[in-house]
Amino acid sequence: MPTVLKIADTLDGFAIDIDDLEPLLPESARALRWALADAHEAAWILGPAMEHVEPEGALCFEAMQRFWKGVHQTVWGTYVAAVDDAILAAFPGDYLDRIAPETLARYPFLLQAIDSSFWLVHSTDESFRQRVEARFQRVSYAGTHGGS
Repeated sequence: MPTVLKIADTLDGFAIDIDDLEPLLPESARALRWALADAHEAAWILGPAMEHVEPEGALCFEAMQRFWKGVHQTVWGTYVAAVDDAILAAFPGDYLDRIAPETLARYPFLLQAIDSSFWLVHSTDESFRQRVEARFQRVSYAGTHGGS
């Protein structure tokens, strides 16, 4: 079964953002390590107090949440969750719908903003995928084409 969802909803004329997705994450997400996979290529609009802050390396969930609270909009970027730092570091850094299913399976949560237009979301947690599908109107399975 495909595990990559494409979310194309807009709220108040803007694409959804991480603050719309974060409340849907289950309690199990708190025990994982988190990172911004493509920090050197990511783009986001930060609030005034966060103008020069970038999440570096692997973070605990609470540290990633603090970063998310200062993000007004994620333009490009992939938020990655894994059980340990080595798996985080091995993330292939491609569009989620181009990553092989066996590679995706190593990551409990992947949240990827694409040009402020839509999000690709992967999770091994069925209840999270169900909450995403229930919360948003324009959700479809993006599938995976493999490759990494």
